[in-house]
Amino acid sequence: MGYRGWVGKLLKIDLSSGQVAQEALREELAYDYLGGRGMNVRLLYDETGTRTKALEPDNVLIISAGPFVGTELPTANRGVMTTKSPLSYYAMSLFGGFFAPEMKFAGYDTIVIRGRAKKPSLIWVNNGVVKIDEASDLWGLGTYETEERIRKKYGEKVRTACIGPGGENLVKFASIRVGERTAGRGGVGAVMGSKNLKAVVVRGDLPVKVSDESTLKEIVRGLLKEIREKPPLRPQFADYGTLEAHEIVNGLGILPSRNWQSGVMGHIEEISLENFLKYRIKKHLACYRCPVMCTNTFVINRGEYGGKPTDGPEYETVAAFGGMVALRSPESIIYANQLCNDLGLDTISTGCAIAFGQECFEKGLITKEFAGFEDFSFVNANNDAPLEMIKRIAYRKGEFARLLGEGVKIASERIGRRGEEIAVQVKGLTPGMYDPRGAVGMALIYAISNRGACHHSQGYTVKKEVAENTRFDPTNKGNIVKDLAQYRILVDTLTFCGFLTAHFEWKISPILQAITGRAFSNEELKTISDRINNLERLYLVREGVTRKDDSLPPRFEKEPLPEGVAEGKTVKRADFEKMLDEYYSACGWDGNGIPKDETLKRLNLQR
Repeated sequence: MGYRGWVGKLLKIDLSSGQVAQEALREELAYDYLGGRGMNVRLLYDETGTRTKALEPDNVLIISAGPFVGTELPTANRGVMTTKSPLSYYAMSLFGGFFAPEMKFAGYDTIVIRGRAKKPSLIWVNNGVVKIDEASDLWGLGTYETEERIRKKYGEKVRTACIGPGGENLVKFASIRVGERTAGRGGVGAVMGSKNLKAVVVRGDLPVKVSDESTLKEIVRGLLKEIREKPPLRPQFADYGTLEAHEIVNGLGILPSRNWQSGVMGHIEEISLENFLKYRIKKHLACYRCPVMCTNTFVINRGEYGGKPTDGPEYETVAAFGGMVALRSPESIIYANQLCNDLGLDTISTGCAIAFGQECFEKGLITKEFAGFEDFSFVNANNDAPLEMIKRIAYRKGEFARLLGEGVKIASERIGRRGEEIAVQVKGLTPGMYDPRGAVGMALIYAISNRGACHHSQGYTVKKEVAENTRFDPTNKGNIVKDLAQYRILVDTLTFCGFLTAHFEWKISPILQAITGRAFSNEELKTISDRINNLERLYLVREGVTRKDDSLPPRFEKEPLPEGVAEGKTVKRADFEKMLDEYYSACGWDGNGIPKDETLKRLNLQR
């Protein structure tokens, strides 16, 4: 097959045996699943089974890019990492930057890694030549120093995906640092650590060929013009990225605070955008082929990172540490962000785990002796105990840190019933930073998301609900979420930046044809997206997931928001069940969340 858009090669590596194999990309894999998220779940479903354990050698870590990546298309730079999750069931983690295009330039659409190396190792991919090198000298290092040493050894132009001590020590929500971006959710870093794999390093000069260069250039010119005239999300987005969103979300009364006890951060003035900007030294840090350049660079004066520039933090991190953990200064939040990035921890999950621990401390569910702190409360959050806890979690130091490093679900189960009552998670994953009691569509998103509670993988309703004044109205939300998920999945499959989805909308068909030479109608693309969603669901069903797992934490149903414009609101059980039924029906699933036979037949899937 003469591919365009796709490189046409898969790389399979078994770290246990040291075997490296290349496979031609099959037509049905390319045309039925496209790339990225879709290709990954097909491979994961086929390469693993119910007996596969997340942190055992037979699990696979799959890294893929879509057919858009490496072309001239704006923001076509995303990669996807997929694996059986040690935290929930299914981990699908996205990242931007430059690694995914470089992987294609190095000769591969996908890298599939299984096994466990005998010694700490790294994978070196250089223009189609693949080596497994020992990396014992890198083991134990943070991601910043790891990448610096790799560049010195392999060249300044290489692109790196690596883990820190969090992944090495198998913290269940460990992340993989990818240049200045992160594959954060689902514990992908722990899976990488379980394989004794410190890093994947890629370098390449091979072109990604497209079918119709002149048409693609014309499309790119139009998109760039549209992006300039109508910036994504908000007019300030290019200047601040998502950083200024915490003030907006706080005003809506849905910024999670003190382990979801409130939707309002009482100290918002102390960590305002204006105060964050005092630490900004540079703006407009970009991913590959990005005209928006939404990331800022900051520097702080404290700790081991004092004086060192760092990217971010973004909204989710500010909310996780400013709202959930109640840190009260921009400098402490930036420091928390640096610690997580360097130690290799997901900022959302880390903030949620620490906040859960703080509430357990305040409610007397754990002792001072067990906590290892004289005071681990929200009131005294700025005594640096939460920052110290980030380090302890990464190094598994102390009983409490080891417990929190298992994730909120397991930690709450071990603490007991009162711990489970205040634990906020779905299928093992803690939610993104939007309280669904004040935006009811997010309750459904969190419940049905295939990777666990997530503000991304199946869509995001808050913007639509606010614009249409339907935040508290469950009407038609099941169908709305089905449509949002259909488009979101396609974005993650092709793979381009989610912030620009409004500019692409369903213009994808002519773009895809210009790149690949294959005509896909919008209806065909929707079918492909439905196929991916249903295969992800089949994977979960195979793991034992049913309707009972598409549920919400007790807090969202039983505890009304105590303040703000959403004061008094909960997610009513009857409303939630109605939305869930509606979503199942729209997907072609039965009342227990199992895809029906006729749905699978239409999508050419088998159980």
